[in-house]
Amino acid sequence: MTSSLSVIQKAISSIIGTASQGVVSGITYMLVISLPAVVFLIACYGLSKWMGRNELSTGVLLRNFAFAFIPLGIGLHLAHNLRHLFVEGPIAVPATARLLQKAGVFDAVFMNWNPSPLLGGSLMFLLQIVTVITGFVFTLYLLYRIMKRLRISMDGLLKTLFVMTLYAVMTVSITFYMIGLPMSGRHVH
Repeated sequence: MTSSLSVIQKAISSIIGTASQGVVSGITYMLVISLPAVVFLIACYGLSKWMGRNELSTGVLLRNFAFAFIPLGIGLHLAHNLRHLFVEGPIAVPATARLLQKAGVFDAVFMNWNPSPLLGGSLMFLLQIVTVITGFVFTLYLLYRIMKRLRISMDGLLKTLFVMTLYAVMTVSITFYMIGLPMSGRHVH
């Protein structure tokens, strides 16, 4: 829903040589959804090799640490949807009134069809950042709990902490960038 979507889709369209919107959209969404998982897989594989054979395999790392990133994912999703709620949410009342007017109810009622957002841009961005950071903190807590449960050696513990925290920080940084992009999928009535 960001303004960069059309740029990405044009690039994919030129690479695969088709202008079919369905095919290009499908490939775009598959790439966007699978990219973080592939990066996490690579991080787990690299960590497993870095820790050595006696510590944890890639599969064990994937199975145990993927769950730690659920709070971060929820925080990212909530941060995105806060914009819908506070920026586009006020449009729900006039849109409902318009539907009722078309049905013959509330014919004499005048409504502002494009009401102002409930929160300004700076406050909205701050609320989104706080939401993402909250998810990040819960993810760090879960990483700590999982590492404690797995009884990793001190060397492996430091390596795991470094790799998993680096992945989380990278995810948060990309999210802050994406939240700051203008949305192109805004609903107007």
